[in-house]
Amino acid sequence: MINISYGVLAGQKDGGKFIEAQIHREITLAEALGQQVHVVYAYGNSLNAQQVARVQIAPGATSDPLVWVIQPDDPVPNFLEIRTLSSAGTPHLTSLPEGLQMTVTAPDGGQVIQAAPAPGAAVPPLGAARSGAPARLYHAPERVVSGRPDCLGFYNLAIAPTRRIDPDLPIAPAGDWRITITNTTTAPVDLVLQVQRGDTAPGFNIGGRQSFLEGTAVPVVHDGHPGWDVLAPLTNEGTCSAYASASHPRIHTVGAQKDVLGQVTAADYASRGALWAGSGAETQNRVVDRVFTYGQRTTGTYSGTGSRLSGSSGAAAILSRELVQAVMPPTA
Repeated sequence: MINISYGVLAGQKDGGKFIEAQIHREITLAEALGQQVHVVYAYGNSLNAQQVARVQIAPGATSDPLVWVIQPDDPVPNFLEIRTLSSAGTPHLTSLPEGLQMTVTAPDGGQVIQAAPAPGAAVPPLGAARSGAPARLYHAPERVVSGRPDCLGFYNLAIAPTRRIDPDLPIAPAGDWRITITNTTTAPVDLVLQVQRGDTAPGFNIGGRQSFLEGTAVPVVHDGHPGWDVLAPLTNEGTCSAYASASHPRIHTVGAQKDVLGQVTAADYASRGALWAGSGAETQNRVVDRVFTYGQRTTGTYSGTGSRLSGSSGAAAILSRELVQAVMPPTA
């Protein structure tokens, strides 16, 4: 039983990431040796974190500005992936077409990028000398990899750290970075934009500070309970972990739930799947929160201590324990 409570948000979410494909391969190899391996993934906790947007652009049109908020005092770069959603058959992400011009404007109003780079190119271009730029747009090319789904082509917009960590490299200004996309192709495009996770977990030295897309949240009712949801172009569809999309009977993805006086619903932070993301939803759910208590009691890091664990990491741990007990019942 392997429990994985680690993930990234942005990705093609079809099992094509190396870690997903390799884990899938190892499960298959283990079965050939007569072993049974279960892998349990935490599905994610990014609901209403303003990390995903979906934008449709007609031929020849330009999108409305999308604001990407870059935090101050951030010692690591921030990344935004722009991918295309196929309209044919079952929705799925596909390689980005050539001819999408991105315009990126810095918080001071200065235009830093206006380009439609070809696959494999970057703007500003990369040179032999060690140099940096406050912002750079990469067009990652499509790559065919044996034994797993193709690596899809996409734009990756990188913003430099806002806190200087190297005297020889530039820093980027914090604030509102504005992005527009012009569709110079002859067909409409349906884009999915995903901010890559870049924060640091509580309890560790201060590191990345999570950037986000500016948007609006409105009150809604989910399963009879009040909650919040973001408005378009932001979306909660596809906020799941990018490591939790490989399909296999013994790969389990677990979402967090809460129990409100006997009525079980999704936790307020529980990430959502999408038709274009893996199996479309988590394969399992487990209750970790209740109306008066948050998380499940667990052993602490040090001997003789205790703690509380919430989120989909807590839900995944519950399922992992159940799987262990199912194949290894406790002895008297």
